[in-house]
Amino acid sequence: MDTSAHHPPFDTPFPTGAIPRTRASRPPRTMGALVVTLAALLLAGMIPALAGALLAARALPAGGDLLFYSNRDGNMNLYRADVRTRVQHAVTRHQAEDLAAAWSPDGEQIAFISYRDGNSEVYVMNADGSDVRRMTHNDFNDFGPVWSPDGRLIAFESYRLGYQEIYVLELETGNIRRVNFNGGAYSTKPSWSPDSQHLVFYADDRRDPELYIASMDDMRVRRLTSNRFNDWEPVWSPDGEWIVYYANTAANVDLYAMRAETGDIVRLTYHLSRDWLPTWSPDGRWLVFVSERSGTPALYALDAQCIGSETGCSDSARSLGSVPVATEAAFWSPGGAQVALVSSRDGNLEIYVLDARCIAEARECDSGTTRLTFNPARDRAPVWRP
Repeated sequence: MDTSAHHPPFDTPFPTGAIPRTRASRPPRTMGALVVTLAALLLAGMIPALAGALLAARALPAGGDLLFYSNRDGNMNLYRADVRTRVQHAVTRHQAEDLAAAWSPDGEQIAFISYRDGNSEVYVMNADGSDVRRMTHNDFNDFGPVWSPDGRLIAFESYRLGYQEIYVLELETGNIRRVNFNGGAYSTKPSWSPDSQHLVFYADDRRDPELYIASMDDMRVRRLTSNRFNDWEPVWSPDGEWIVYYANTAANVDLYAMRAETGDIVRLTYHLSRDWLPTWSPDGRWLVFVSERSGTPALYALDAQCIGSETGCSDSARSLGSVPVATEAAFWSPGGAQVALVSSRDGNLEIYVLDARCIAEARECDSGTTRLTFNPARDRAPVWRP
């Protein structure tokens, strides 16, 4: 069954193909050397690269450890970056593609997918890249690992029965269980409840994508939404009270929140453009999401205290700056001090870090958004080490 019409209309395919590397120049030691270098760069049309280097000299607000994937060495591999020092190094160096990484809750292990055995499988390794272990074994693609908050389970997606479904791997035993959804329909984008007892996801049962919830006790599935519209990519709040998602129940795409206990639904945004890919701050106070209300995809923030309040949210979201983002969700640091994002503002996909203090202080965020990676390749999907 062709499900492409039912997936969110904002997906960007994984980048493929090698991009040539460039060797960084040694910085000039004198003002005269700087002038000569500037003139040479101007003639070579490389001033944008120099501007990026000057931007790199700005201090980032705090430290942290980011994991991401990049094709800077020819094919996709996993890399780590020290946010404070900007030192970056490869975690995997394989001729096959390694990507889509997820940290274990204790920050000691990494789950990822790799094509090193011919097709996409789920692997786990130590944080330094040692002790790589293959966790799934079949002839079909397994992908999208998501670690449970208690660290015992990894949810992933697979085509092993001929259509896209969600499975759960128990790390201690290696046992894999299938989420018991309708045969012949796809299910995708699982999100764990904070207590690791449930998965919420969206699925297409030959109609429109709807939200579902699965219990880890028996893998039985219960439907959460039932309408003639499309409901996509639910994410659980840190306290487990709300499930936020986006849907096209009006003429555009907006954010909605469902109370997990009762199923009551409230609308969060009311804009004529598209709002999607919401992510919670670790303390549950803020929602950051992608919106096209400025003409191009950019980040916006919503004070989550409005959810369920008497006055409601009434689209009180505000812009986090003019940096355009790729169609990927933002990634909060564990303490909520920073937000990592992916942008092609400077010509290719690079990782930036936003000082999240601008959100709580209700001020502009452009001056606190700093570019972290500088290379002609594509850097994607940054995730913070817990």
